Amino acid sequence: YDYREQEQLREILADKPKETTEYERRLKAATLAYSKADDKSSRGRSCTAKKMFGASDIVEMRLRTLT
Repeated sequence: YDYREQEQLREILADKPKETTEYERRLKAATLAYSKADDKSSRGRSCTAKKMFGASDIVEMRLRTLT
């Protein structure tokens, strides 16, 4: 790609539909929740981890409704 093609491509990618932006936001939240739950689990806090894994599962189910 040359410089101008790269600029055009970036403009196209930056102009995302509202649904895509919402999906990315929810995916980021689900990934963060799962990561936090995994951290709690590795530290031996199984009760807290179980609750957090449940929360990440709920977010994941909501993501499926968007697709």
